[in-house]
Amino acid sequence: MHPSRAFQAVALLVGLGLFTVALGIWFVWPWALQLWIWPKTPPLGCAFVAAMLAGGAAPLVWIGLSGHLAAIRAPMLTGVVANAGIALHLFVKHARPGNERYLPFATLFAVGSVMAAIVFAWGRQLPAPGDRSIPRLVRWAFLFFAVLLLPVGAALVLGLPYVFPIPLSADMAAVYGWFFLGSFVYYLYGFWKPSQLNATGQLLSFLVYDLFTIPPYMTYWAVVPPVFQNSLNAYLVVLFASAVFCAYFLLGDSRTRLIAGGGVIAPTAG
Repeated sequence: MHPSRAFQAVALLVGLGLFTVALGIWFVWPWALQLWIWPKTPPLGCAFVAAMLAGGAAPLVWIGLSGHLAAIRAPMLTGVVANAGIALHLFVKHARPGNERYLPFATLFAVGSVMAAIVFAWGRQLPAPGDRSIPRLVRWAFLFFAVLLLPVGAALVLGLPYVFPIPLSADMAAVYGWFFLGSFVYYLYGFWKPSQLNATGQLLSFLVYDLFTIPPYMTYWAVVPPVFQNSLNAYLVVLFASAVFCAYFLLGDSRTRLIAGGGVIAPTAG
């Protein structure tokens, strides 16, 4: 098998595996929760973790189906940042009583960061045939996403209260914050390297994240404690706005449409 075909198959299998775990966590299935740092994570926390995992899986599945291997750069750069930050936090806190699961997960995330760095370096050498520019609105929206994600991620890592719309322990907040900081890098890269290959994965990732989080957090709106009301309102506004935006450009705009001529399209990378 040609190396590129082998990598395409690996990307598809990893993406499908990650998506399966995301579904398991979203449905709070016990086997899936055992694969997360905190098996007793409340349902709304599970929905967020599942959304992040599914959002990360979506570009891998698309790359595996489309064969646009050069598009692997942006998600791998995201993986380097998010995994490294989470690994460092868990390693620093692993010696405290009750944190017995932290060290193995710190190792897992550290390995993930190294692997992502290797794949990113490899992906930089790949050509991007058929790649083309994207609408200016999409590029500037990516910068807007990045500007939103950076302060939220930093605030969670620093342990500031009421940033996320549900109660979180300090360690959970830090891990969620690194997820956001990884996403910050993802969309900043999309602004810096505006191309259809990058944009397709990034739009798809955000849309999948939105679809996983909107239903449970809309239900939560009716019972949210007052101290989290403002953060939930802001969170839902971003979810709905980004879902509409991403769905339009993936399905309605010919310059960034995901499906064309009956097949997976996705010319883009950068």
